[in-house]
Amino acid sequence: MSTREADSSSMTQAPDPLQPVMAGPTPGPVPPTDSKKTGGKRLGLLTTLAGYLFVLPTLVFVATFTLLPLALALNSSLRVDKRVDPYAENGRFVGLGVYAELFNDPVFTKMLGNTAVFIATTVPASLVLAFGLVQLPGKRVRK
Repeated sequence: MSTREADSSSMTQAPDPLQPVMAGPTPGPVPPTDSKKTGGKRLGLLTTLAGYLFVLPTLVFVATFTLLPLALALNSSLRVDKRVDPYAENGRFVGLGVYAELFNDPVFTKMLGNTAVFIATTVPASLVLAFGLVQLPGKRVRK
């Protein structure tokens, strides 16, 4: 073996920066464990409980600031208020009659139609504009 071959074989190659570096052998499949040794169901219950505890603050936030106001608004819309009808008993349940009256009002139905036309024109136009603006950075501009 020449000195040139010995020098090239003794030199180590630099690691490829794009390849991940493994600190040890790659792990194989996890062997099955005995449920009596690990706690089995109790460990699964604790893991599940921990997951629910992590989600609990979000659930409380959503319930407090979304679901509760929605339920209160729905309840309020089904009852009469003295501010609307001064001669009515405050808080008396009137049911869906208010909504039936509302949909029979020609002004409301005209407003509902105007809103539908507005949505049907502005949403597609804004989507086309947004997708068009997203494509601009990809275009090459000549100088």
